[in-house]
Amino acid sequence: MIKERIIQILEYKNIPKESFYKDIGMTSANFRGKAKETPLNSNAIENILSIIPDINPTWLLTGKGKMLKGKGHELSIISGQEVPYIQARSEDLIDIPIIDIEAAAGSGQLNGDYIEPLGHITVPANSLHSRTATYYAIRSRGDSMFPTIYDKDVLIIRQLERAEWADIRDEYVYVVVDSEGKTYVKRIRNRLSRGFIVLTSDNLDKHNYPNFTLEESELHYFFYAELKISAHFPNINATYFDRLKLLEDRFDEVERQLKRLQ
Repeated sequence: MIKERIIQILEYKNIPKESFYKDIGMTSANFRGKAKETPLNSNAIENILSIIPDINPTWLLTGKGKMLKGKGHELSIISGQEVPYIQARSEDLIDIPIIDIEAAAGSGQLNGDYIEPLGHITVPANSLHSRTATYYAIRSRGDSMFPTIYDKDVLIIRQLERAEWADIRDEYVYVVVDSEGKTYVKRIRNRLSRGFIVLTSDNLDKHNYPNFTLEESELHYFFYAELKISAHFPNINATYFDRLKLLEDRFDEVERQLKRLQ
């Protein structure tokens, strides 16, 4: 709906809503409940395009294309009517909405056509597996996938259709949402042929991050983690040394226990 898209761009640009509604001749009541479903008059649309000159009018009116104009975009005026511009760079870049996936799953927004974004990340289109699939950007939380994924790393994830679940690959990183709305970023061992999956963490602390299973009936959504955006540059050699030291410590502990038994 057009009014939802207006709210979306206001939040994206951090524009105060009340003053904006007043500037276009409306009030916040026009954007709540059933009133949100009513169309805008031409004066309001004209005011919006004037106040936010870089908004894509095609996106505003239809939801298609990008939210904002890019370089090389043109807007023609024919007989007083606006003609949608040509998206010269739409094939090169894609805007990915940033979402709080747990909040979206818990509120049921993942079931609908609209999810309230926290912002957007623009990525090259050729870096993604598909141009037509549904993508989101999420922030990881915690250290369960350390050192592969750090706390607050950004993941670009692609939603999988139900028919794709059977092809989930072992030991790849996926985002799983269960039927209660809980979200897990884990490596997956696909055992759906037997009715379950195994979720594993990369963190070597298996006491705090043990493997666990989810039954197929508990699974609600699968997302494949295609890209990672991180400010961290881990030292791979240090990671191997840490693993070696952990093995040495475990060996020493086993050796001590054997001596006690002798």
